[in-house]
Amino acid sequence: MPNPFADEAGPFDVLVNLEGQHSLWPSTLPAPAGWERTLRESDRATCLTHIRTAWPDIRPQSLVSALAEGVIASGESVPEMFAAQVALHRDDTAVVGEHGHLTYGELDQRSERLALALLARGLGPEARVAVLMDRSVDLVVALLAILRAGAVYVPLPLDVNPHRGKTLVAQVRPSMLLVDEQTALHPLLSTPEGTEVPVLRVDQPVDTVSGALPVIHPEQLAYITHTSGSTGTPKGVAITHRTVTAFATDQCWREINQGAVLFSSPPIFDGTTYGIWVPLLGGGRVVVAPPGNVSPSDMAEYIKRSGATSALLIPYRLNSVVDHALDFLGGLELLWTGGDVVAGTTIERLLNRFPDLRFANGWGLTETTVISTWHLITAPYQAESSVPVGRAMNQCQVYVLDDDLRPVPPGATGEAYVAGTGPARGYDGRPDLTAERFLADPYGSPGSRMYRTGDYMRTLDNGVLDFVGRADRMVKVRGNRVEPEEVEANLARNPLIRQVTVLAPHDEQGQRYLLAFVEPVAAADCRSRTCGRPQRGRCQSGWFPRGSCSGTRFPSRPRARWIARRCSPRSAEDADGKAPSQPTSGCGRRTHPARQRHRARCPPERSSTASSSVTRCT
Repeated sequence: MPNPFADEAGPFDVLVNLEGQHSLWPSTLPAPAGWERTLRESDRATCLTHIRTAWPDIRPQSLVSALAEGVIASGESVPEMFAAQVALHRDDTAVVGEHGHLTYGELDQRSERLALALLARGLGPEARVAVLMDRSVDLVVALLAILRAGAVYVPLPLDVNPHRGKTLVAQVRPSMLLVDEQTALHPLLSTPEGTEVPVLRVDQPVDTVSGALPVIHPEQLAYITHTSGSTGTPKGVAITHRTVTAFATDQCWREINQGAVLFSSPPIFDGTTYGIWVPLLGGGRVVVAPPGNVSPSDMAEYIKRSGATSALLIPYRLNSVVDHALDFLGGLELLWTGGDVVAGTTIERLLNRFPDLRFANGWGLTETTVISTWHLITAPYQAESSVPVGRAMNQCQVYVLDDDLRPVPPGATGEAYVAGTGPARGYDGRPDLTAERFLADPYGSPGSRMYRTGDYMRTLDNGVLDFVGRADRMVKVRGNRVEPEEVEANLARNPLIRQVTVLAPHDEQGQRYLLAFVEPVAAADCRSRTCGRPQRGRCQSGWFPRGSCSGTRFPSRPRARWIARRCSPRSAEDADGKAPSQPTSGCGRRTHPARQRHRARCPPERSSTASSSVTRCT
């Protein structure tokens, strides 16, 4: 039986709880406790249309009432928990970067001054504040100030081409845009979308404003971070204060003391939550990595020089550091990875070199707040076929369920669902998409929700979870979460292209890359250098094609994928088993030898139904 949530026809029901939150639900399954059916036995499209109309605001009703009445009780908010750390560690270093540091007391004063300045400019509860800044001490001040003002920070990409930033600004509609000296002249600020938003430089003194900061409700939003969207439009994941504080104060951080935490993630990634809020809400120190794209050797050298004791490196970056700068990791006491599959051989090399290092493999998604499970590994360690992702953090529960939402037995494969305080509020401005993925929880308290991750898991004999694979097409490319459908949608905007499909095979080193399979409108179009290339700025940096080969007509989708798989470097071998000698680029053009590791090759015997272009994106 197929998963009922994947069936377009249904039938589906629409459920609603006391908070007014909606959930899509298969009609064949009983409604969980605390949920009532408001629409019965309809197809998916009808249900989603009903949800968009009935639930335009995804805020829980208790928060809406509290903000309307102006009666907000103190609770688990970031400002309140930071204030507790200021009282305990006022003279201790809170954040340190290449160009200075701040104590907890100094960070408290600077962030309060900026927060009052933001309030004086008219920011209200949950007002969106776009942040166009790279890693710096000033960025930490800005994010804390935004939260203390009751607003929501929305990091924007720093890509030179402003199109994706324009898309996010139009989608989020921020009340203010924060920049610093490095981004004050960013191209986004000269676009119509950028000029309509008031801009404030946070590295310059702000006017002193008197007043009191607001009390923050734990269910107010803290930040919105955007992920790849299967429709071609980025999805804004809305994370609340309660979720951030539950993550930052989880028991696992106390079991393995974080100390001085390296903040190395780009601000647009949710790894920022680990790099900033775990240390600041636990009395630790934020060690801000240099801005920009830092090479593996430079990053490893900075780790050693800065005194960082804990770090989170995505597997792609971890592999690079282990391969090229392993010795510089000697100062770390704890190293986390997560967000993609990590090779056991990488861990084995690491722990053989540093037997006192503790290594933690985490699993989670942006929608479940960075990390939901963790697995601690220490020396001696021998590489296994797969590295477990461990057990759930205290803040959440992880269910491994079958297609009828029943727990699967140990060893069996099922889909992972995350419940508790880990999941986000939903997708900002997308009640229909929220109701499709944030579902009624049949195992939690009445009216609670769980997030359908799309990841397949199994429980091993020792009770830990093991990642098996994805239920959909979402992949990780160089640590970036990519929906191939978004790349397809952006490629399809090219007027020279008739049809396109995008795959994500592995290269010779086992790293994923994107492979675009393109049919041009006219055969001559495939000679154009723009055919098979997304418009710069419409996708995240690193999603651009670098090599192609050509044919005539676009085959059916299964055939297209078969050919594209044959075109990947790992499988592009002649019938006699020899690797191809000289792949081509474009319409028969030879690829420069220096770029041979970035190209794809069509099958040696191409039929008349072969597609017009196979393009690799790295």
